[in-house]
Amino acid sequence: MPAAISAFQEVPDPVGSTTTVDPFITNIKPGPGSAGDEVGQQVTFVATALDPSLFFPGDATANPPIPDGLPRIDTNGVLTYRLAVDVNQMVPFPTILVQVVARDDGAIGNGPVVTNRFNPALASPSTPNLYDGATLSVIDQHGNLAIFELDDAGLPGVGATNGLPHMAIPFSSADSQASLNQKIIAAINAPPAASVLLAGTGPWVAQAFVDAATQEIQFTNSTSVVAAAPGGVSSLDAIFAVRRSNESAPRTFTILPDPINDPPEFTVNTSLLAASYPEDSAAVTIDDFIVDARPGPVTALDELLSQTVQVHSVTSTPGAFAQLDVIVNSVTGKGSLTFKTNQDVNSATHDLTVVVTLKDGNEAVDPDVKFTSKTFTITVDPVNDLPEFSMPVKQLTRSEDAGLVSFPGFATNILAGPATAIDETTIPATRQAVHFVRVSNTNDGLFDELPSISASGELTFRTKQDQNGQSIVVMRLMDDGTIPARTPSDAAQSIVDQTFTITISPINDAPTFRIAGTAASLEDAGSVVIPGFLADILPGPPSATDEAAQTLTVHATPIDP
Repeated sequence: MPAAISAFQEVPDPVGSTTTVDPFITNIKPGPGSAGDEVGQQVTFVATALDPSLFFPGDATANPPIPDGLPRIDTNGVLTYRLAVDVNQMVPFPTILVQVVARDDGAIGNGPVVTNRFNPALASPSTPNLYDGATLSVIDQHGNLAIFELDDAGLPGVGATNGLPHMAIPFSSADSQASLNQKIIAAINAPPAASVLLAGTGPWVAQAFVDAATQEIQFTNSTSVVAAAPGGVSSLDAIFAVRRSNESAPRTFTILPDPINDPPEFTVNTSLLAASYPEDSAAVTIDDFIVDARPGPVTALDELLSQTVQVHSVTSTPGAFAQLDVIVNSVTGKGSLTFKTNQDVNSATHDLTVVVTLKDGNEAVDPDVKFTSKTFTITVDPVNDLPEFSMPVKQLTRSEDAGLVSFPGFATNILAGPATAIDETTIPATRQAVHFVRVSNTNDGLFDELPSISASGELTFRTKQDQNGQSIVVMRLMDDGTIPARTPSDAAQSIVDQTFTITISPINDAPTFRIAGTAASLEDAGSVVIPGFLADILPGPPSATDEAAQTLTVHATPIDP
């Protein structure tokens, strides 16, 4: 039987992870080659995990139930076992020790066999003494009981059980295993009467001797023996190992599973996120957004001891965030999230899904670094931005009586919001329409059709006949967005005004009159004056009121001088 099993990996998953070692025990015989009468005996093996917690405990609630993973060795010497999750040979896991005893089905001989594991190097004056207080409870074939206790000469005496004083077997570091065996069998063969609890069926008849070949303590008649470790010492360190005469001496082997690096673990505390955040909010920091961050599962004790959990990356849609950071404290396992979206970014313009990836080491020096990613989404509500437009010409002059005036491109760069607000300007489902509204016009009398600007930016108006002067016009660009304004009480947040001036320059109109009478006179009448011959004499048409102050002169030209 090998003393150790290695080159097996730790159990990464409790289901279907049984390890089989075939062959594990070879040259199986029921006795020595000279014992020809035992050839037909069947040999079985009893494997005992000295620390059962290192093996899979089984799951009775599963369907079908999953058996435990304690080590077992069949009659062919095949070993099977299943370790507990994440157990391996690394610190701080304890050594995985398994004790094996071979047992044949032949008749039991002279009674139990006791193996003395006494090591002088660990005896008195070691502190604490591992052997002081170890006991052998012996019941002979009559049922009489005596309890024998090792007693370090430098420590207090022996105890008692239910009023029965233990028989002391003094020892010290000067003893060897052989000398201690002689003390033990001498005590067993002739205990004082005060140390024996008689059963009333006969005198003390237990007899022990030391096998010269094996140095084991054996008994010559039907005897029952129970060993106990000193108080506070595990069974692994007990000095006495008791077996039946048809059992081999116990042998111990070690399982050395190689470690598997588990991915780190952490929890994203999304409950700390607000239901939504307004567009263009200031930076937000959420403490304890990451919790329970560790380099591996809680069962991976070697990784929790030797590795450090770190942030590998925090990613999202390109252009979505001006700031996006996760900081994790590897000691507390807690981390904070800080984020700020770029200008005019919201959940309609960008996918605001964030992926946080943690790692358990430095991949530059360790190729076995593992990564774990978690995803969450931040919701940002849109805010209606101001529409925008340019007005390159702020002073427009046209002549009196120009009639219909059209100025394409009077307003340019017309947008429902800034270029970065693509939900208002570009995305079909949310794109806004804009229109111009005339807010004020200081001189309506100049126009038959008041100034207006189309959605494409064309300015139109129609002048009134014979009118001139100046008008200051205020035009407002509005969008049709239904999303809330930045300040809901301020309607101007979804509008923008610009002012320009229209000047209608005057034109001098021809004067007007009518001939009211008839020019009739006698021959040789000389100078003739006809009053009222011309009527309704004006410096221009009646609508040209700006010409009323003009001075008129009449020029008459004879057709036939």
